Amino acid sequence: MRVAVRDTEIFFDVEGAEFVPDGPVLRRKPTIILLHGGPGADHSRLKPAFSRLAEAAQLIYIDHRGHGRSARGSADTWTLDNWAEDIHEFCKKLQICKPLLLGVSFGGFVALRYAARYPDSLSGLILSSTRAHTDLEHIYAAFDREGGSNAAAVARNYWEKPTIETLSDYVSVCFPLFGLSAPNKDAARRGMVNPDVVLQFSATEHNSMDMRDGLGSVSCPTLILNGARDPINPLEDVREMVTAFSSRNVTFELFEDQRHNLSKDMPDKYFETIERWLSSNL
Repeated sequence: MRVAVRDTEIFFDVEGAEFVPDGPVLRRKPTIILLHGGPGADHSRLKPAFSRLAEAAQLIYIDHRGHGRSARGSADTWTLDNWAEDIHEFCKKLQICKPLLLGVSFGGFVALRYAARYPDSLSGLILSSTRAHTDLEHIYAAFDREGGSNAAAVARNYWEKPTIETLSDYVSVCFPLFGLSAPNKDAARRGMVNPDVVLQFSATEHNSMDMRDGLGSVSCPTLILNGARDPINPLEDVREMVTAFSSRNVTFELFEDQRHNLSKDMPDKYFETIERWLSSNL
């Protein structure tokens, strides 16, 4: 399904009912809006793994503008501000009141921007394998630890000069370091990728991104999950994000000896952690 939002069209998919029979009444389930990773990817990478959460909540998958099945639009509109405003307008249009945002990786960047702008509009926030600011030297050091000096050099070459050629090297050398298990070839084939978004975001906002100052106003229950060996979200930067939240409603779950792809590499522990948190906070 696609809906007109601001100056674009956003694709979304819904899993599960908002109201479910519960004895003599219809019980309203909370709504979770899932924001996919990337940039440049689409929501398909979240399926079918995140379907497990449909027991607890109605799930809405979204493709960000410029991604997947959403309208592509012009490159100058592919910004964190627009991606966050799209979510805000999407919720208004569909009359979704106080959803929970679940942002994975790049989707976490969008969720953070949204939460800082509209802190009172959320019932909860889940940030998975993401960070609030970029420190390139920390990223290079993390890739060096996980893949050696060549991986660090390839990462440096890409982030400091993003081109289709340096991106190709980065995908070949650094992407395998995001996880501990073998790539899912079927998931890769299902996905829709827009490399133009990757290059645009890498050349503009990514390297200077810093959203820490805005997080003090976020008071909704927040769950942060990260792998201790995540090379693209180094642990020191994730810890700084955690401390940027002044609210006491923040739970930080660190997965020792894990990298970036938590839902794929250790799905049972990952989803059990989220389900447990949901049962206590929604």
